[in-house]
Amino acid sequence: MRILIEHLNNVAKALRSNSEQFKIAMHGDNTGGAREALSKFFLEKHLPHSATFVTGELFDQEDDRSGQIDLIVYPISSPKLHLFNDINLVFNDSALATIEVKSTLTTAKGDTPSHLKSALDSCVRIKNLTRSSSIRGIKNGQIIELKKTPVIIFAFDGPTLETLREKLWEYQYSNNISLDLMPDLITVLNRDYYLVQNNGWLIDPVKEENVHWSNNEEPEGVLLGMYAYLTLIIDAYSSQPHPMPFSKYLREITKNS
Repeated sequence: MRILIEHLNNVAKALRSNSEQFKIAMHGDNTGGAREALSKFFLEKHLPHSATFVTGELFDQEDDRSGQIDLIVYPISSPKLHLFNDINLVFNDSALATIEVKSTLTTAKGDTPSHLKSALDSCVRIKNLTRSSSIRGIKNGQIIELKKTPVIIFAFDGPTLETLREKLWEYQYSNNISLDLMPDLITVLNRDYYLVQNNGWLIDPVKEENVHWSNNEEPEGVLLGMYAYLTLIIDAYSSQPHPMPFSKYLREITKNS
């Protein structure tokens, strides 16, 4: 474990060094630079070769769309629809995870616009997309599953851990939404923490009903949550057959033919 943490801590240092370039940007959230840095220093070098990532949108069998997503992780063997440049449409049933990338994760009161609110709004849209099959894994002899497409928020800088916990609860309560529509994991690099849902995938569920999130204990492990979460998802997906449910995406064509 120490080797893994030490390595990821070195990666975190490289990301922090690169993020210094964002400070010369003229606007508050240099998403393009942040996305490129995360892709170059983390995803390209650490994702298993069975998975890849693109920028674009998800769409489901009802033709509902997610809106623009910074990074979509999906199996390299799965189909996608290329639109132009680096923009793609990915079948929701093929998506392994989405990542919203922020150079700064700002917060605000209530419905006041902020980067956190926009990321959470995007998360709800993604989680509400129809998905035919869940991502299943086995932990401690028990089957665990993610029934909705996993959503990760990665920020180079952002609020304190206490503020983020408060804002997540505030958003969930004010919008009257269930926990399964909230992000699976949130990492704030320069604050040295990540928050992950206690959904059994990475952290065992906590018995207390009002405890929904866990965070890392060691600052050096700030990237460990995202690395482990993505790796477990990709491994679980690769270990079982997941045929693409094309018939559900093509039902209007097959019905008329």
